[in-house]
Amino acid sequence: MNNFTYIEPATNTSTVYVSLIFRYGFYTEKNNKFGAIHLLEHYTTALLNRKYPAMRVYASVDNLYFRITLVSDKGSVTTDLENIIHFLKNELDLDSELLENEKNRIKVEFIEKYY
Repeated sequence: MNNFTYIEPATNTSTVYVSLIFRYGFYTEKNNKFGAIHLLEHYTTALLNRKYPAMRVYASVDNLYFRITLVSDKGSVTTDLENIIHFLKNELDLDSELLENEKNRIKVEFIEKYY
């Protein structure tokens, strides 16, 4: 990781939001890889939601950044955050069935938006 910022969560809250932001967006993609970051967004969200069911996982991509937001109670975020970062950096398992499902979801998304 090039940059990492940690902000101590408030102590009197029941819900915590943590965002992991990667400097990789649509502008970073090469012409022959166009759409790969969108697929990564869908796949990562589905995979983390499956692996960490107590935590809600959201992701978004814009021209410059890929963001993953984790939402949970304070205990779950602090317990799982280190494992999630390690998982994203080193162990992003390839689940071919899940990957195919997410490809199909993107196809449906494009059809609904553009046709």
